[in-house]
Amino acid sequence: MAAIVTALPAFADESTMGGAIGHFAGNVNGPGWKLLMALCLVSGLACIYKGLKLIIMVGDGRSHHVISYAPPAAMLVVGALLAAFPDTVNSGIGSLFGAYTGYHGATFGSFGEPSDCLDTSSALTCVAKNVKENLVPVFIQASGVIGCLLGGFYLYTTLMGVAHEVGAGRPMSRGVATKVIVSIMMINIPLLMLFSARTLGLSDSVMGENGFNGGSDMLSYTGSSNISVVQSYSELITYIFAILAMFGVAAFWKGLFLLKDVADERARTGIGTAFTHMIGGICLANMKWLGGIATLTFLGKNLFR
Repeated sequence: MAAIVTALPAFADESTMGGAIGHFAGNVNGPGWKLLMALCLVSGLACIYKGLKLIIMVGDGRSHHVISYAPPAAMLVVGALLAAFPDTVNSGIGSLFGAYTGYHGATFGSFGEPSDCLDTSSALTCVAKNVKENLVPVFIQASGVIGCLLGGFYLYTTLMGVAHEVGAGRPMSRGVATKVIVSIMMINIPLLMLFSARTLGLSDSVMGENGFNGGSDMLSYTGSSNISVVQSYSELITYIFAILAMFGVAAFWKGLFLLKDVADERARTGIGTAFTHMIGGICLANMKWLGGIATLTFLGKNLFR
């Protein structure tokens, strides 16, 4: 439980955009999970009570809409899953990704102070540096926190929907398993992105098991190319890699929510569009890797080593 409600670290300057995002995510994270845990516990106990009551009614022949022991047994299972929600979530993560982790993974202790870019000869580089140090880490970290919270509530509503259906003697609706899988994905976006990156063949990624990997080699560029333009803008290219990582996470988010719409059977597009956004997000977040593949393919040399 402590891993779930751990708040985001304090931010040096809440007047910046990064500070505002981090302050918001940190304030909704702990209370949001506490509210969800309370709802799950109360709902789980209610489902267990109703399941036991249905078993007695079926045994006495007093139930008109439930005539077998399968629905009350399913109600008991749902109640147990809700009552032990943290363990349910952890088991789902372990089953999908083969690892257990701290959900949102708040691993950063501080963020960079913004620099004054009005009195510098390289204003563009200065602005990119401010975005990279103040906005990118907190945006990615907050996206994991909020995604975790939304995924938890989505899993809760999915389990409650199953409870209502089996309690009324109706068969479960289609797509329940898909909804559960999508909710588990939403609960741990960083681990999902890391899993996806490794599937694509990346040994190093901007996303680690517990969130943004600020020390990743994907976020650095030393200007090893002999092209003078590339060398002169090597610092700017480094910052651009980090900024693109932020947009890559946003694209991955969109793909994941498109996948949720597919599971809810209200999507205007298909599952292919969702996976295209997710794969595109991984590539955008690791643009150095993608740029290296492109230059090696067409120029015969990796310019982004």
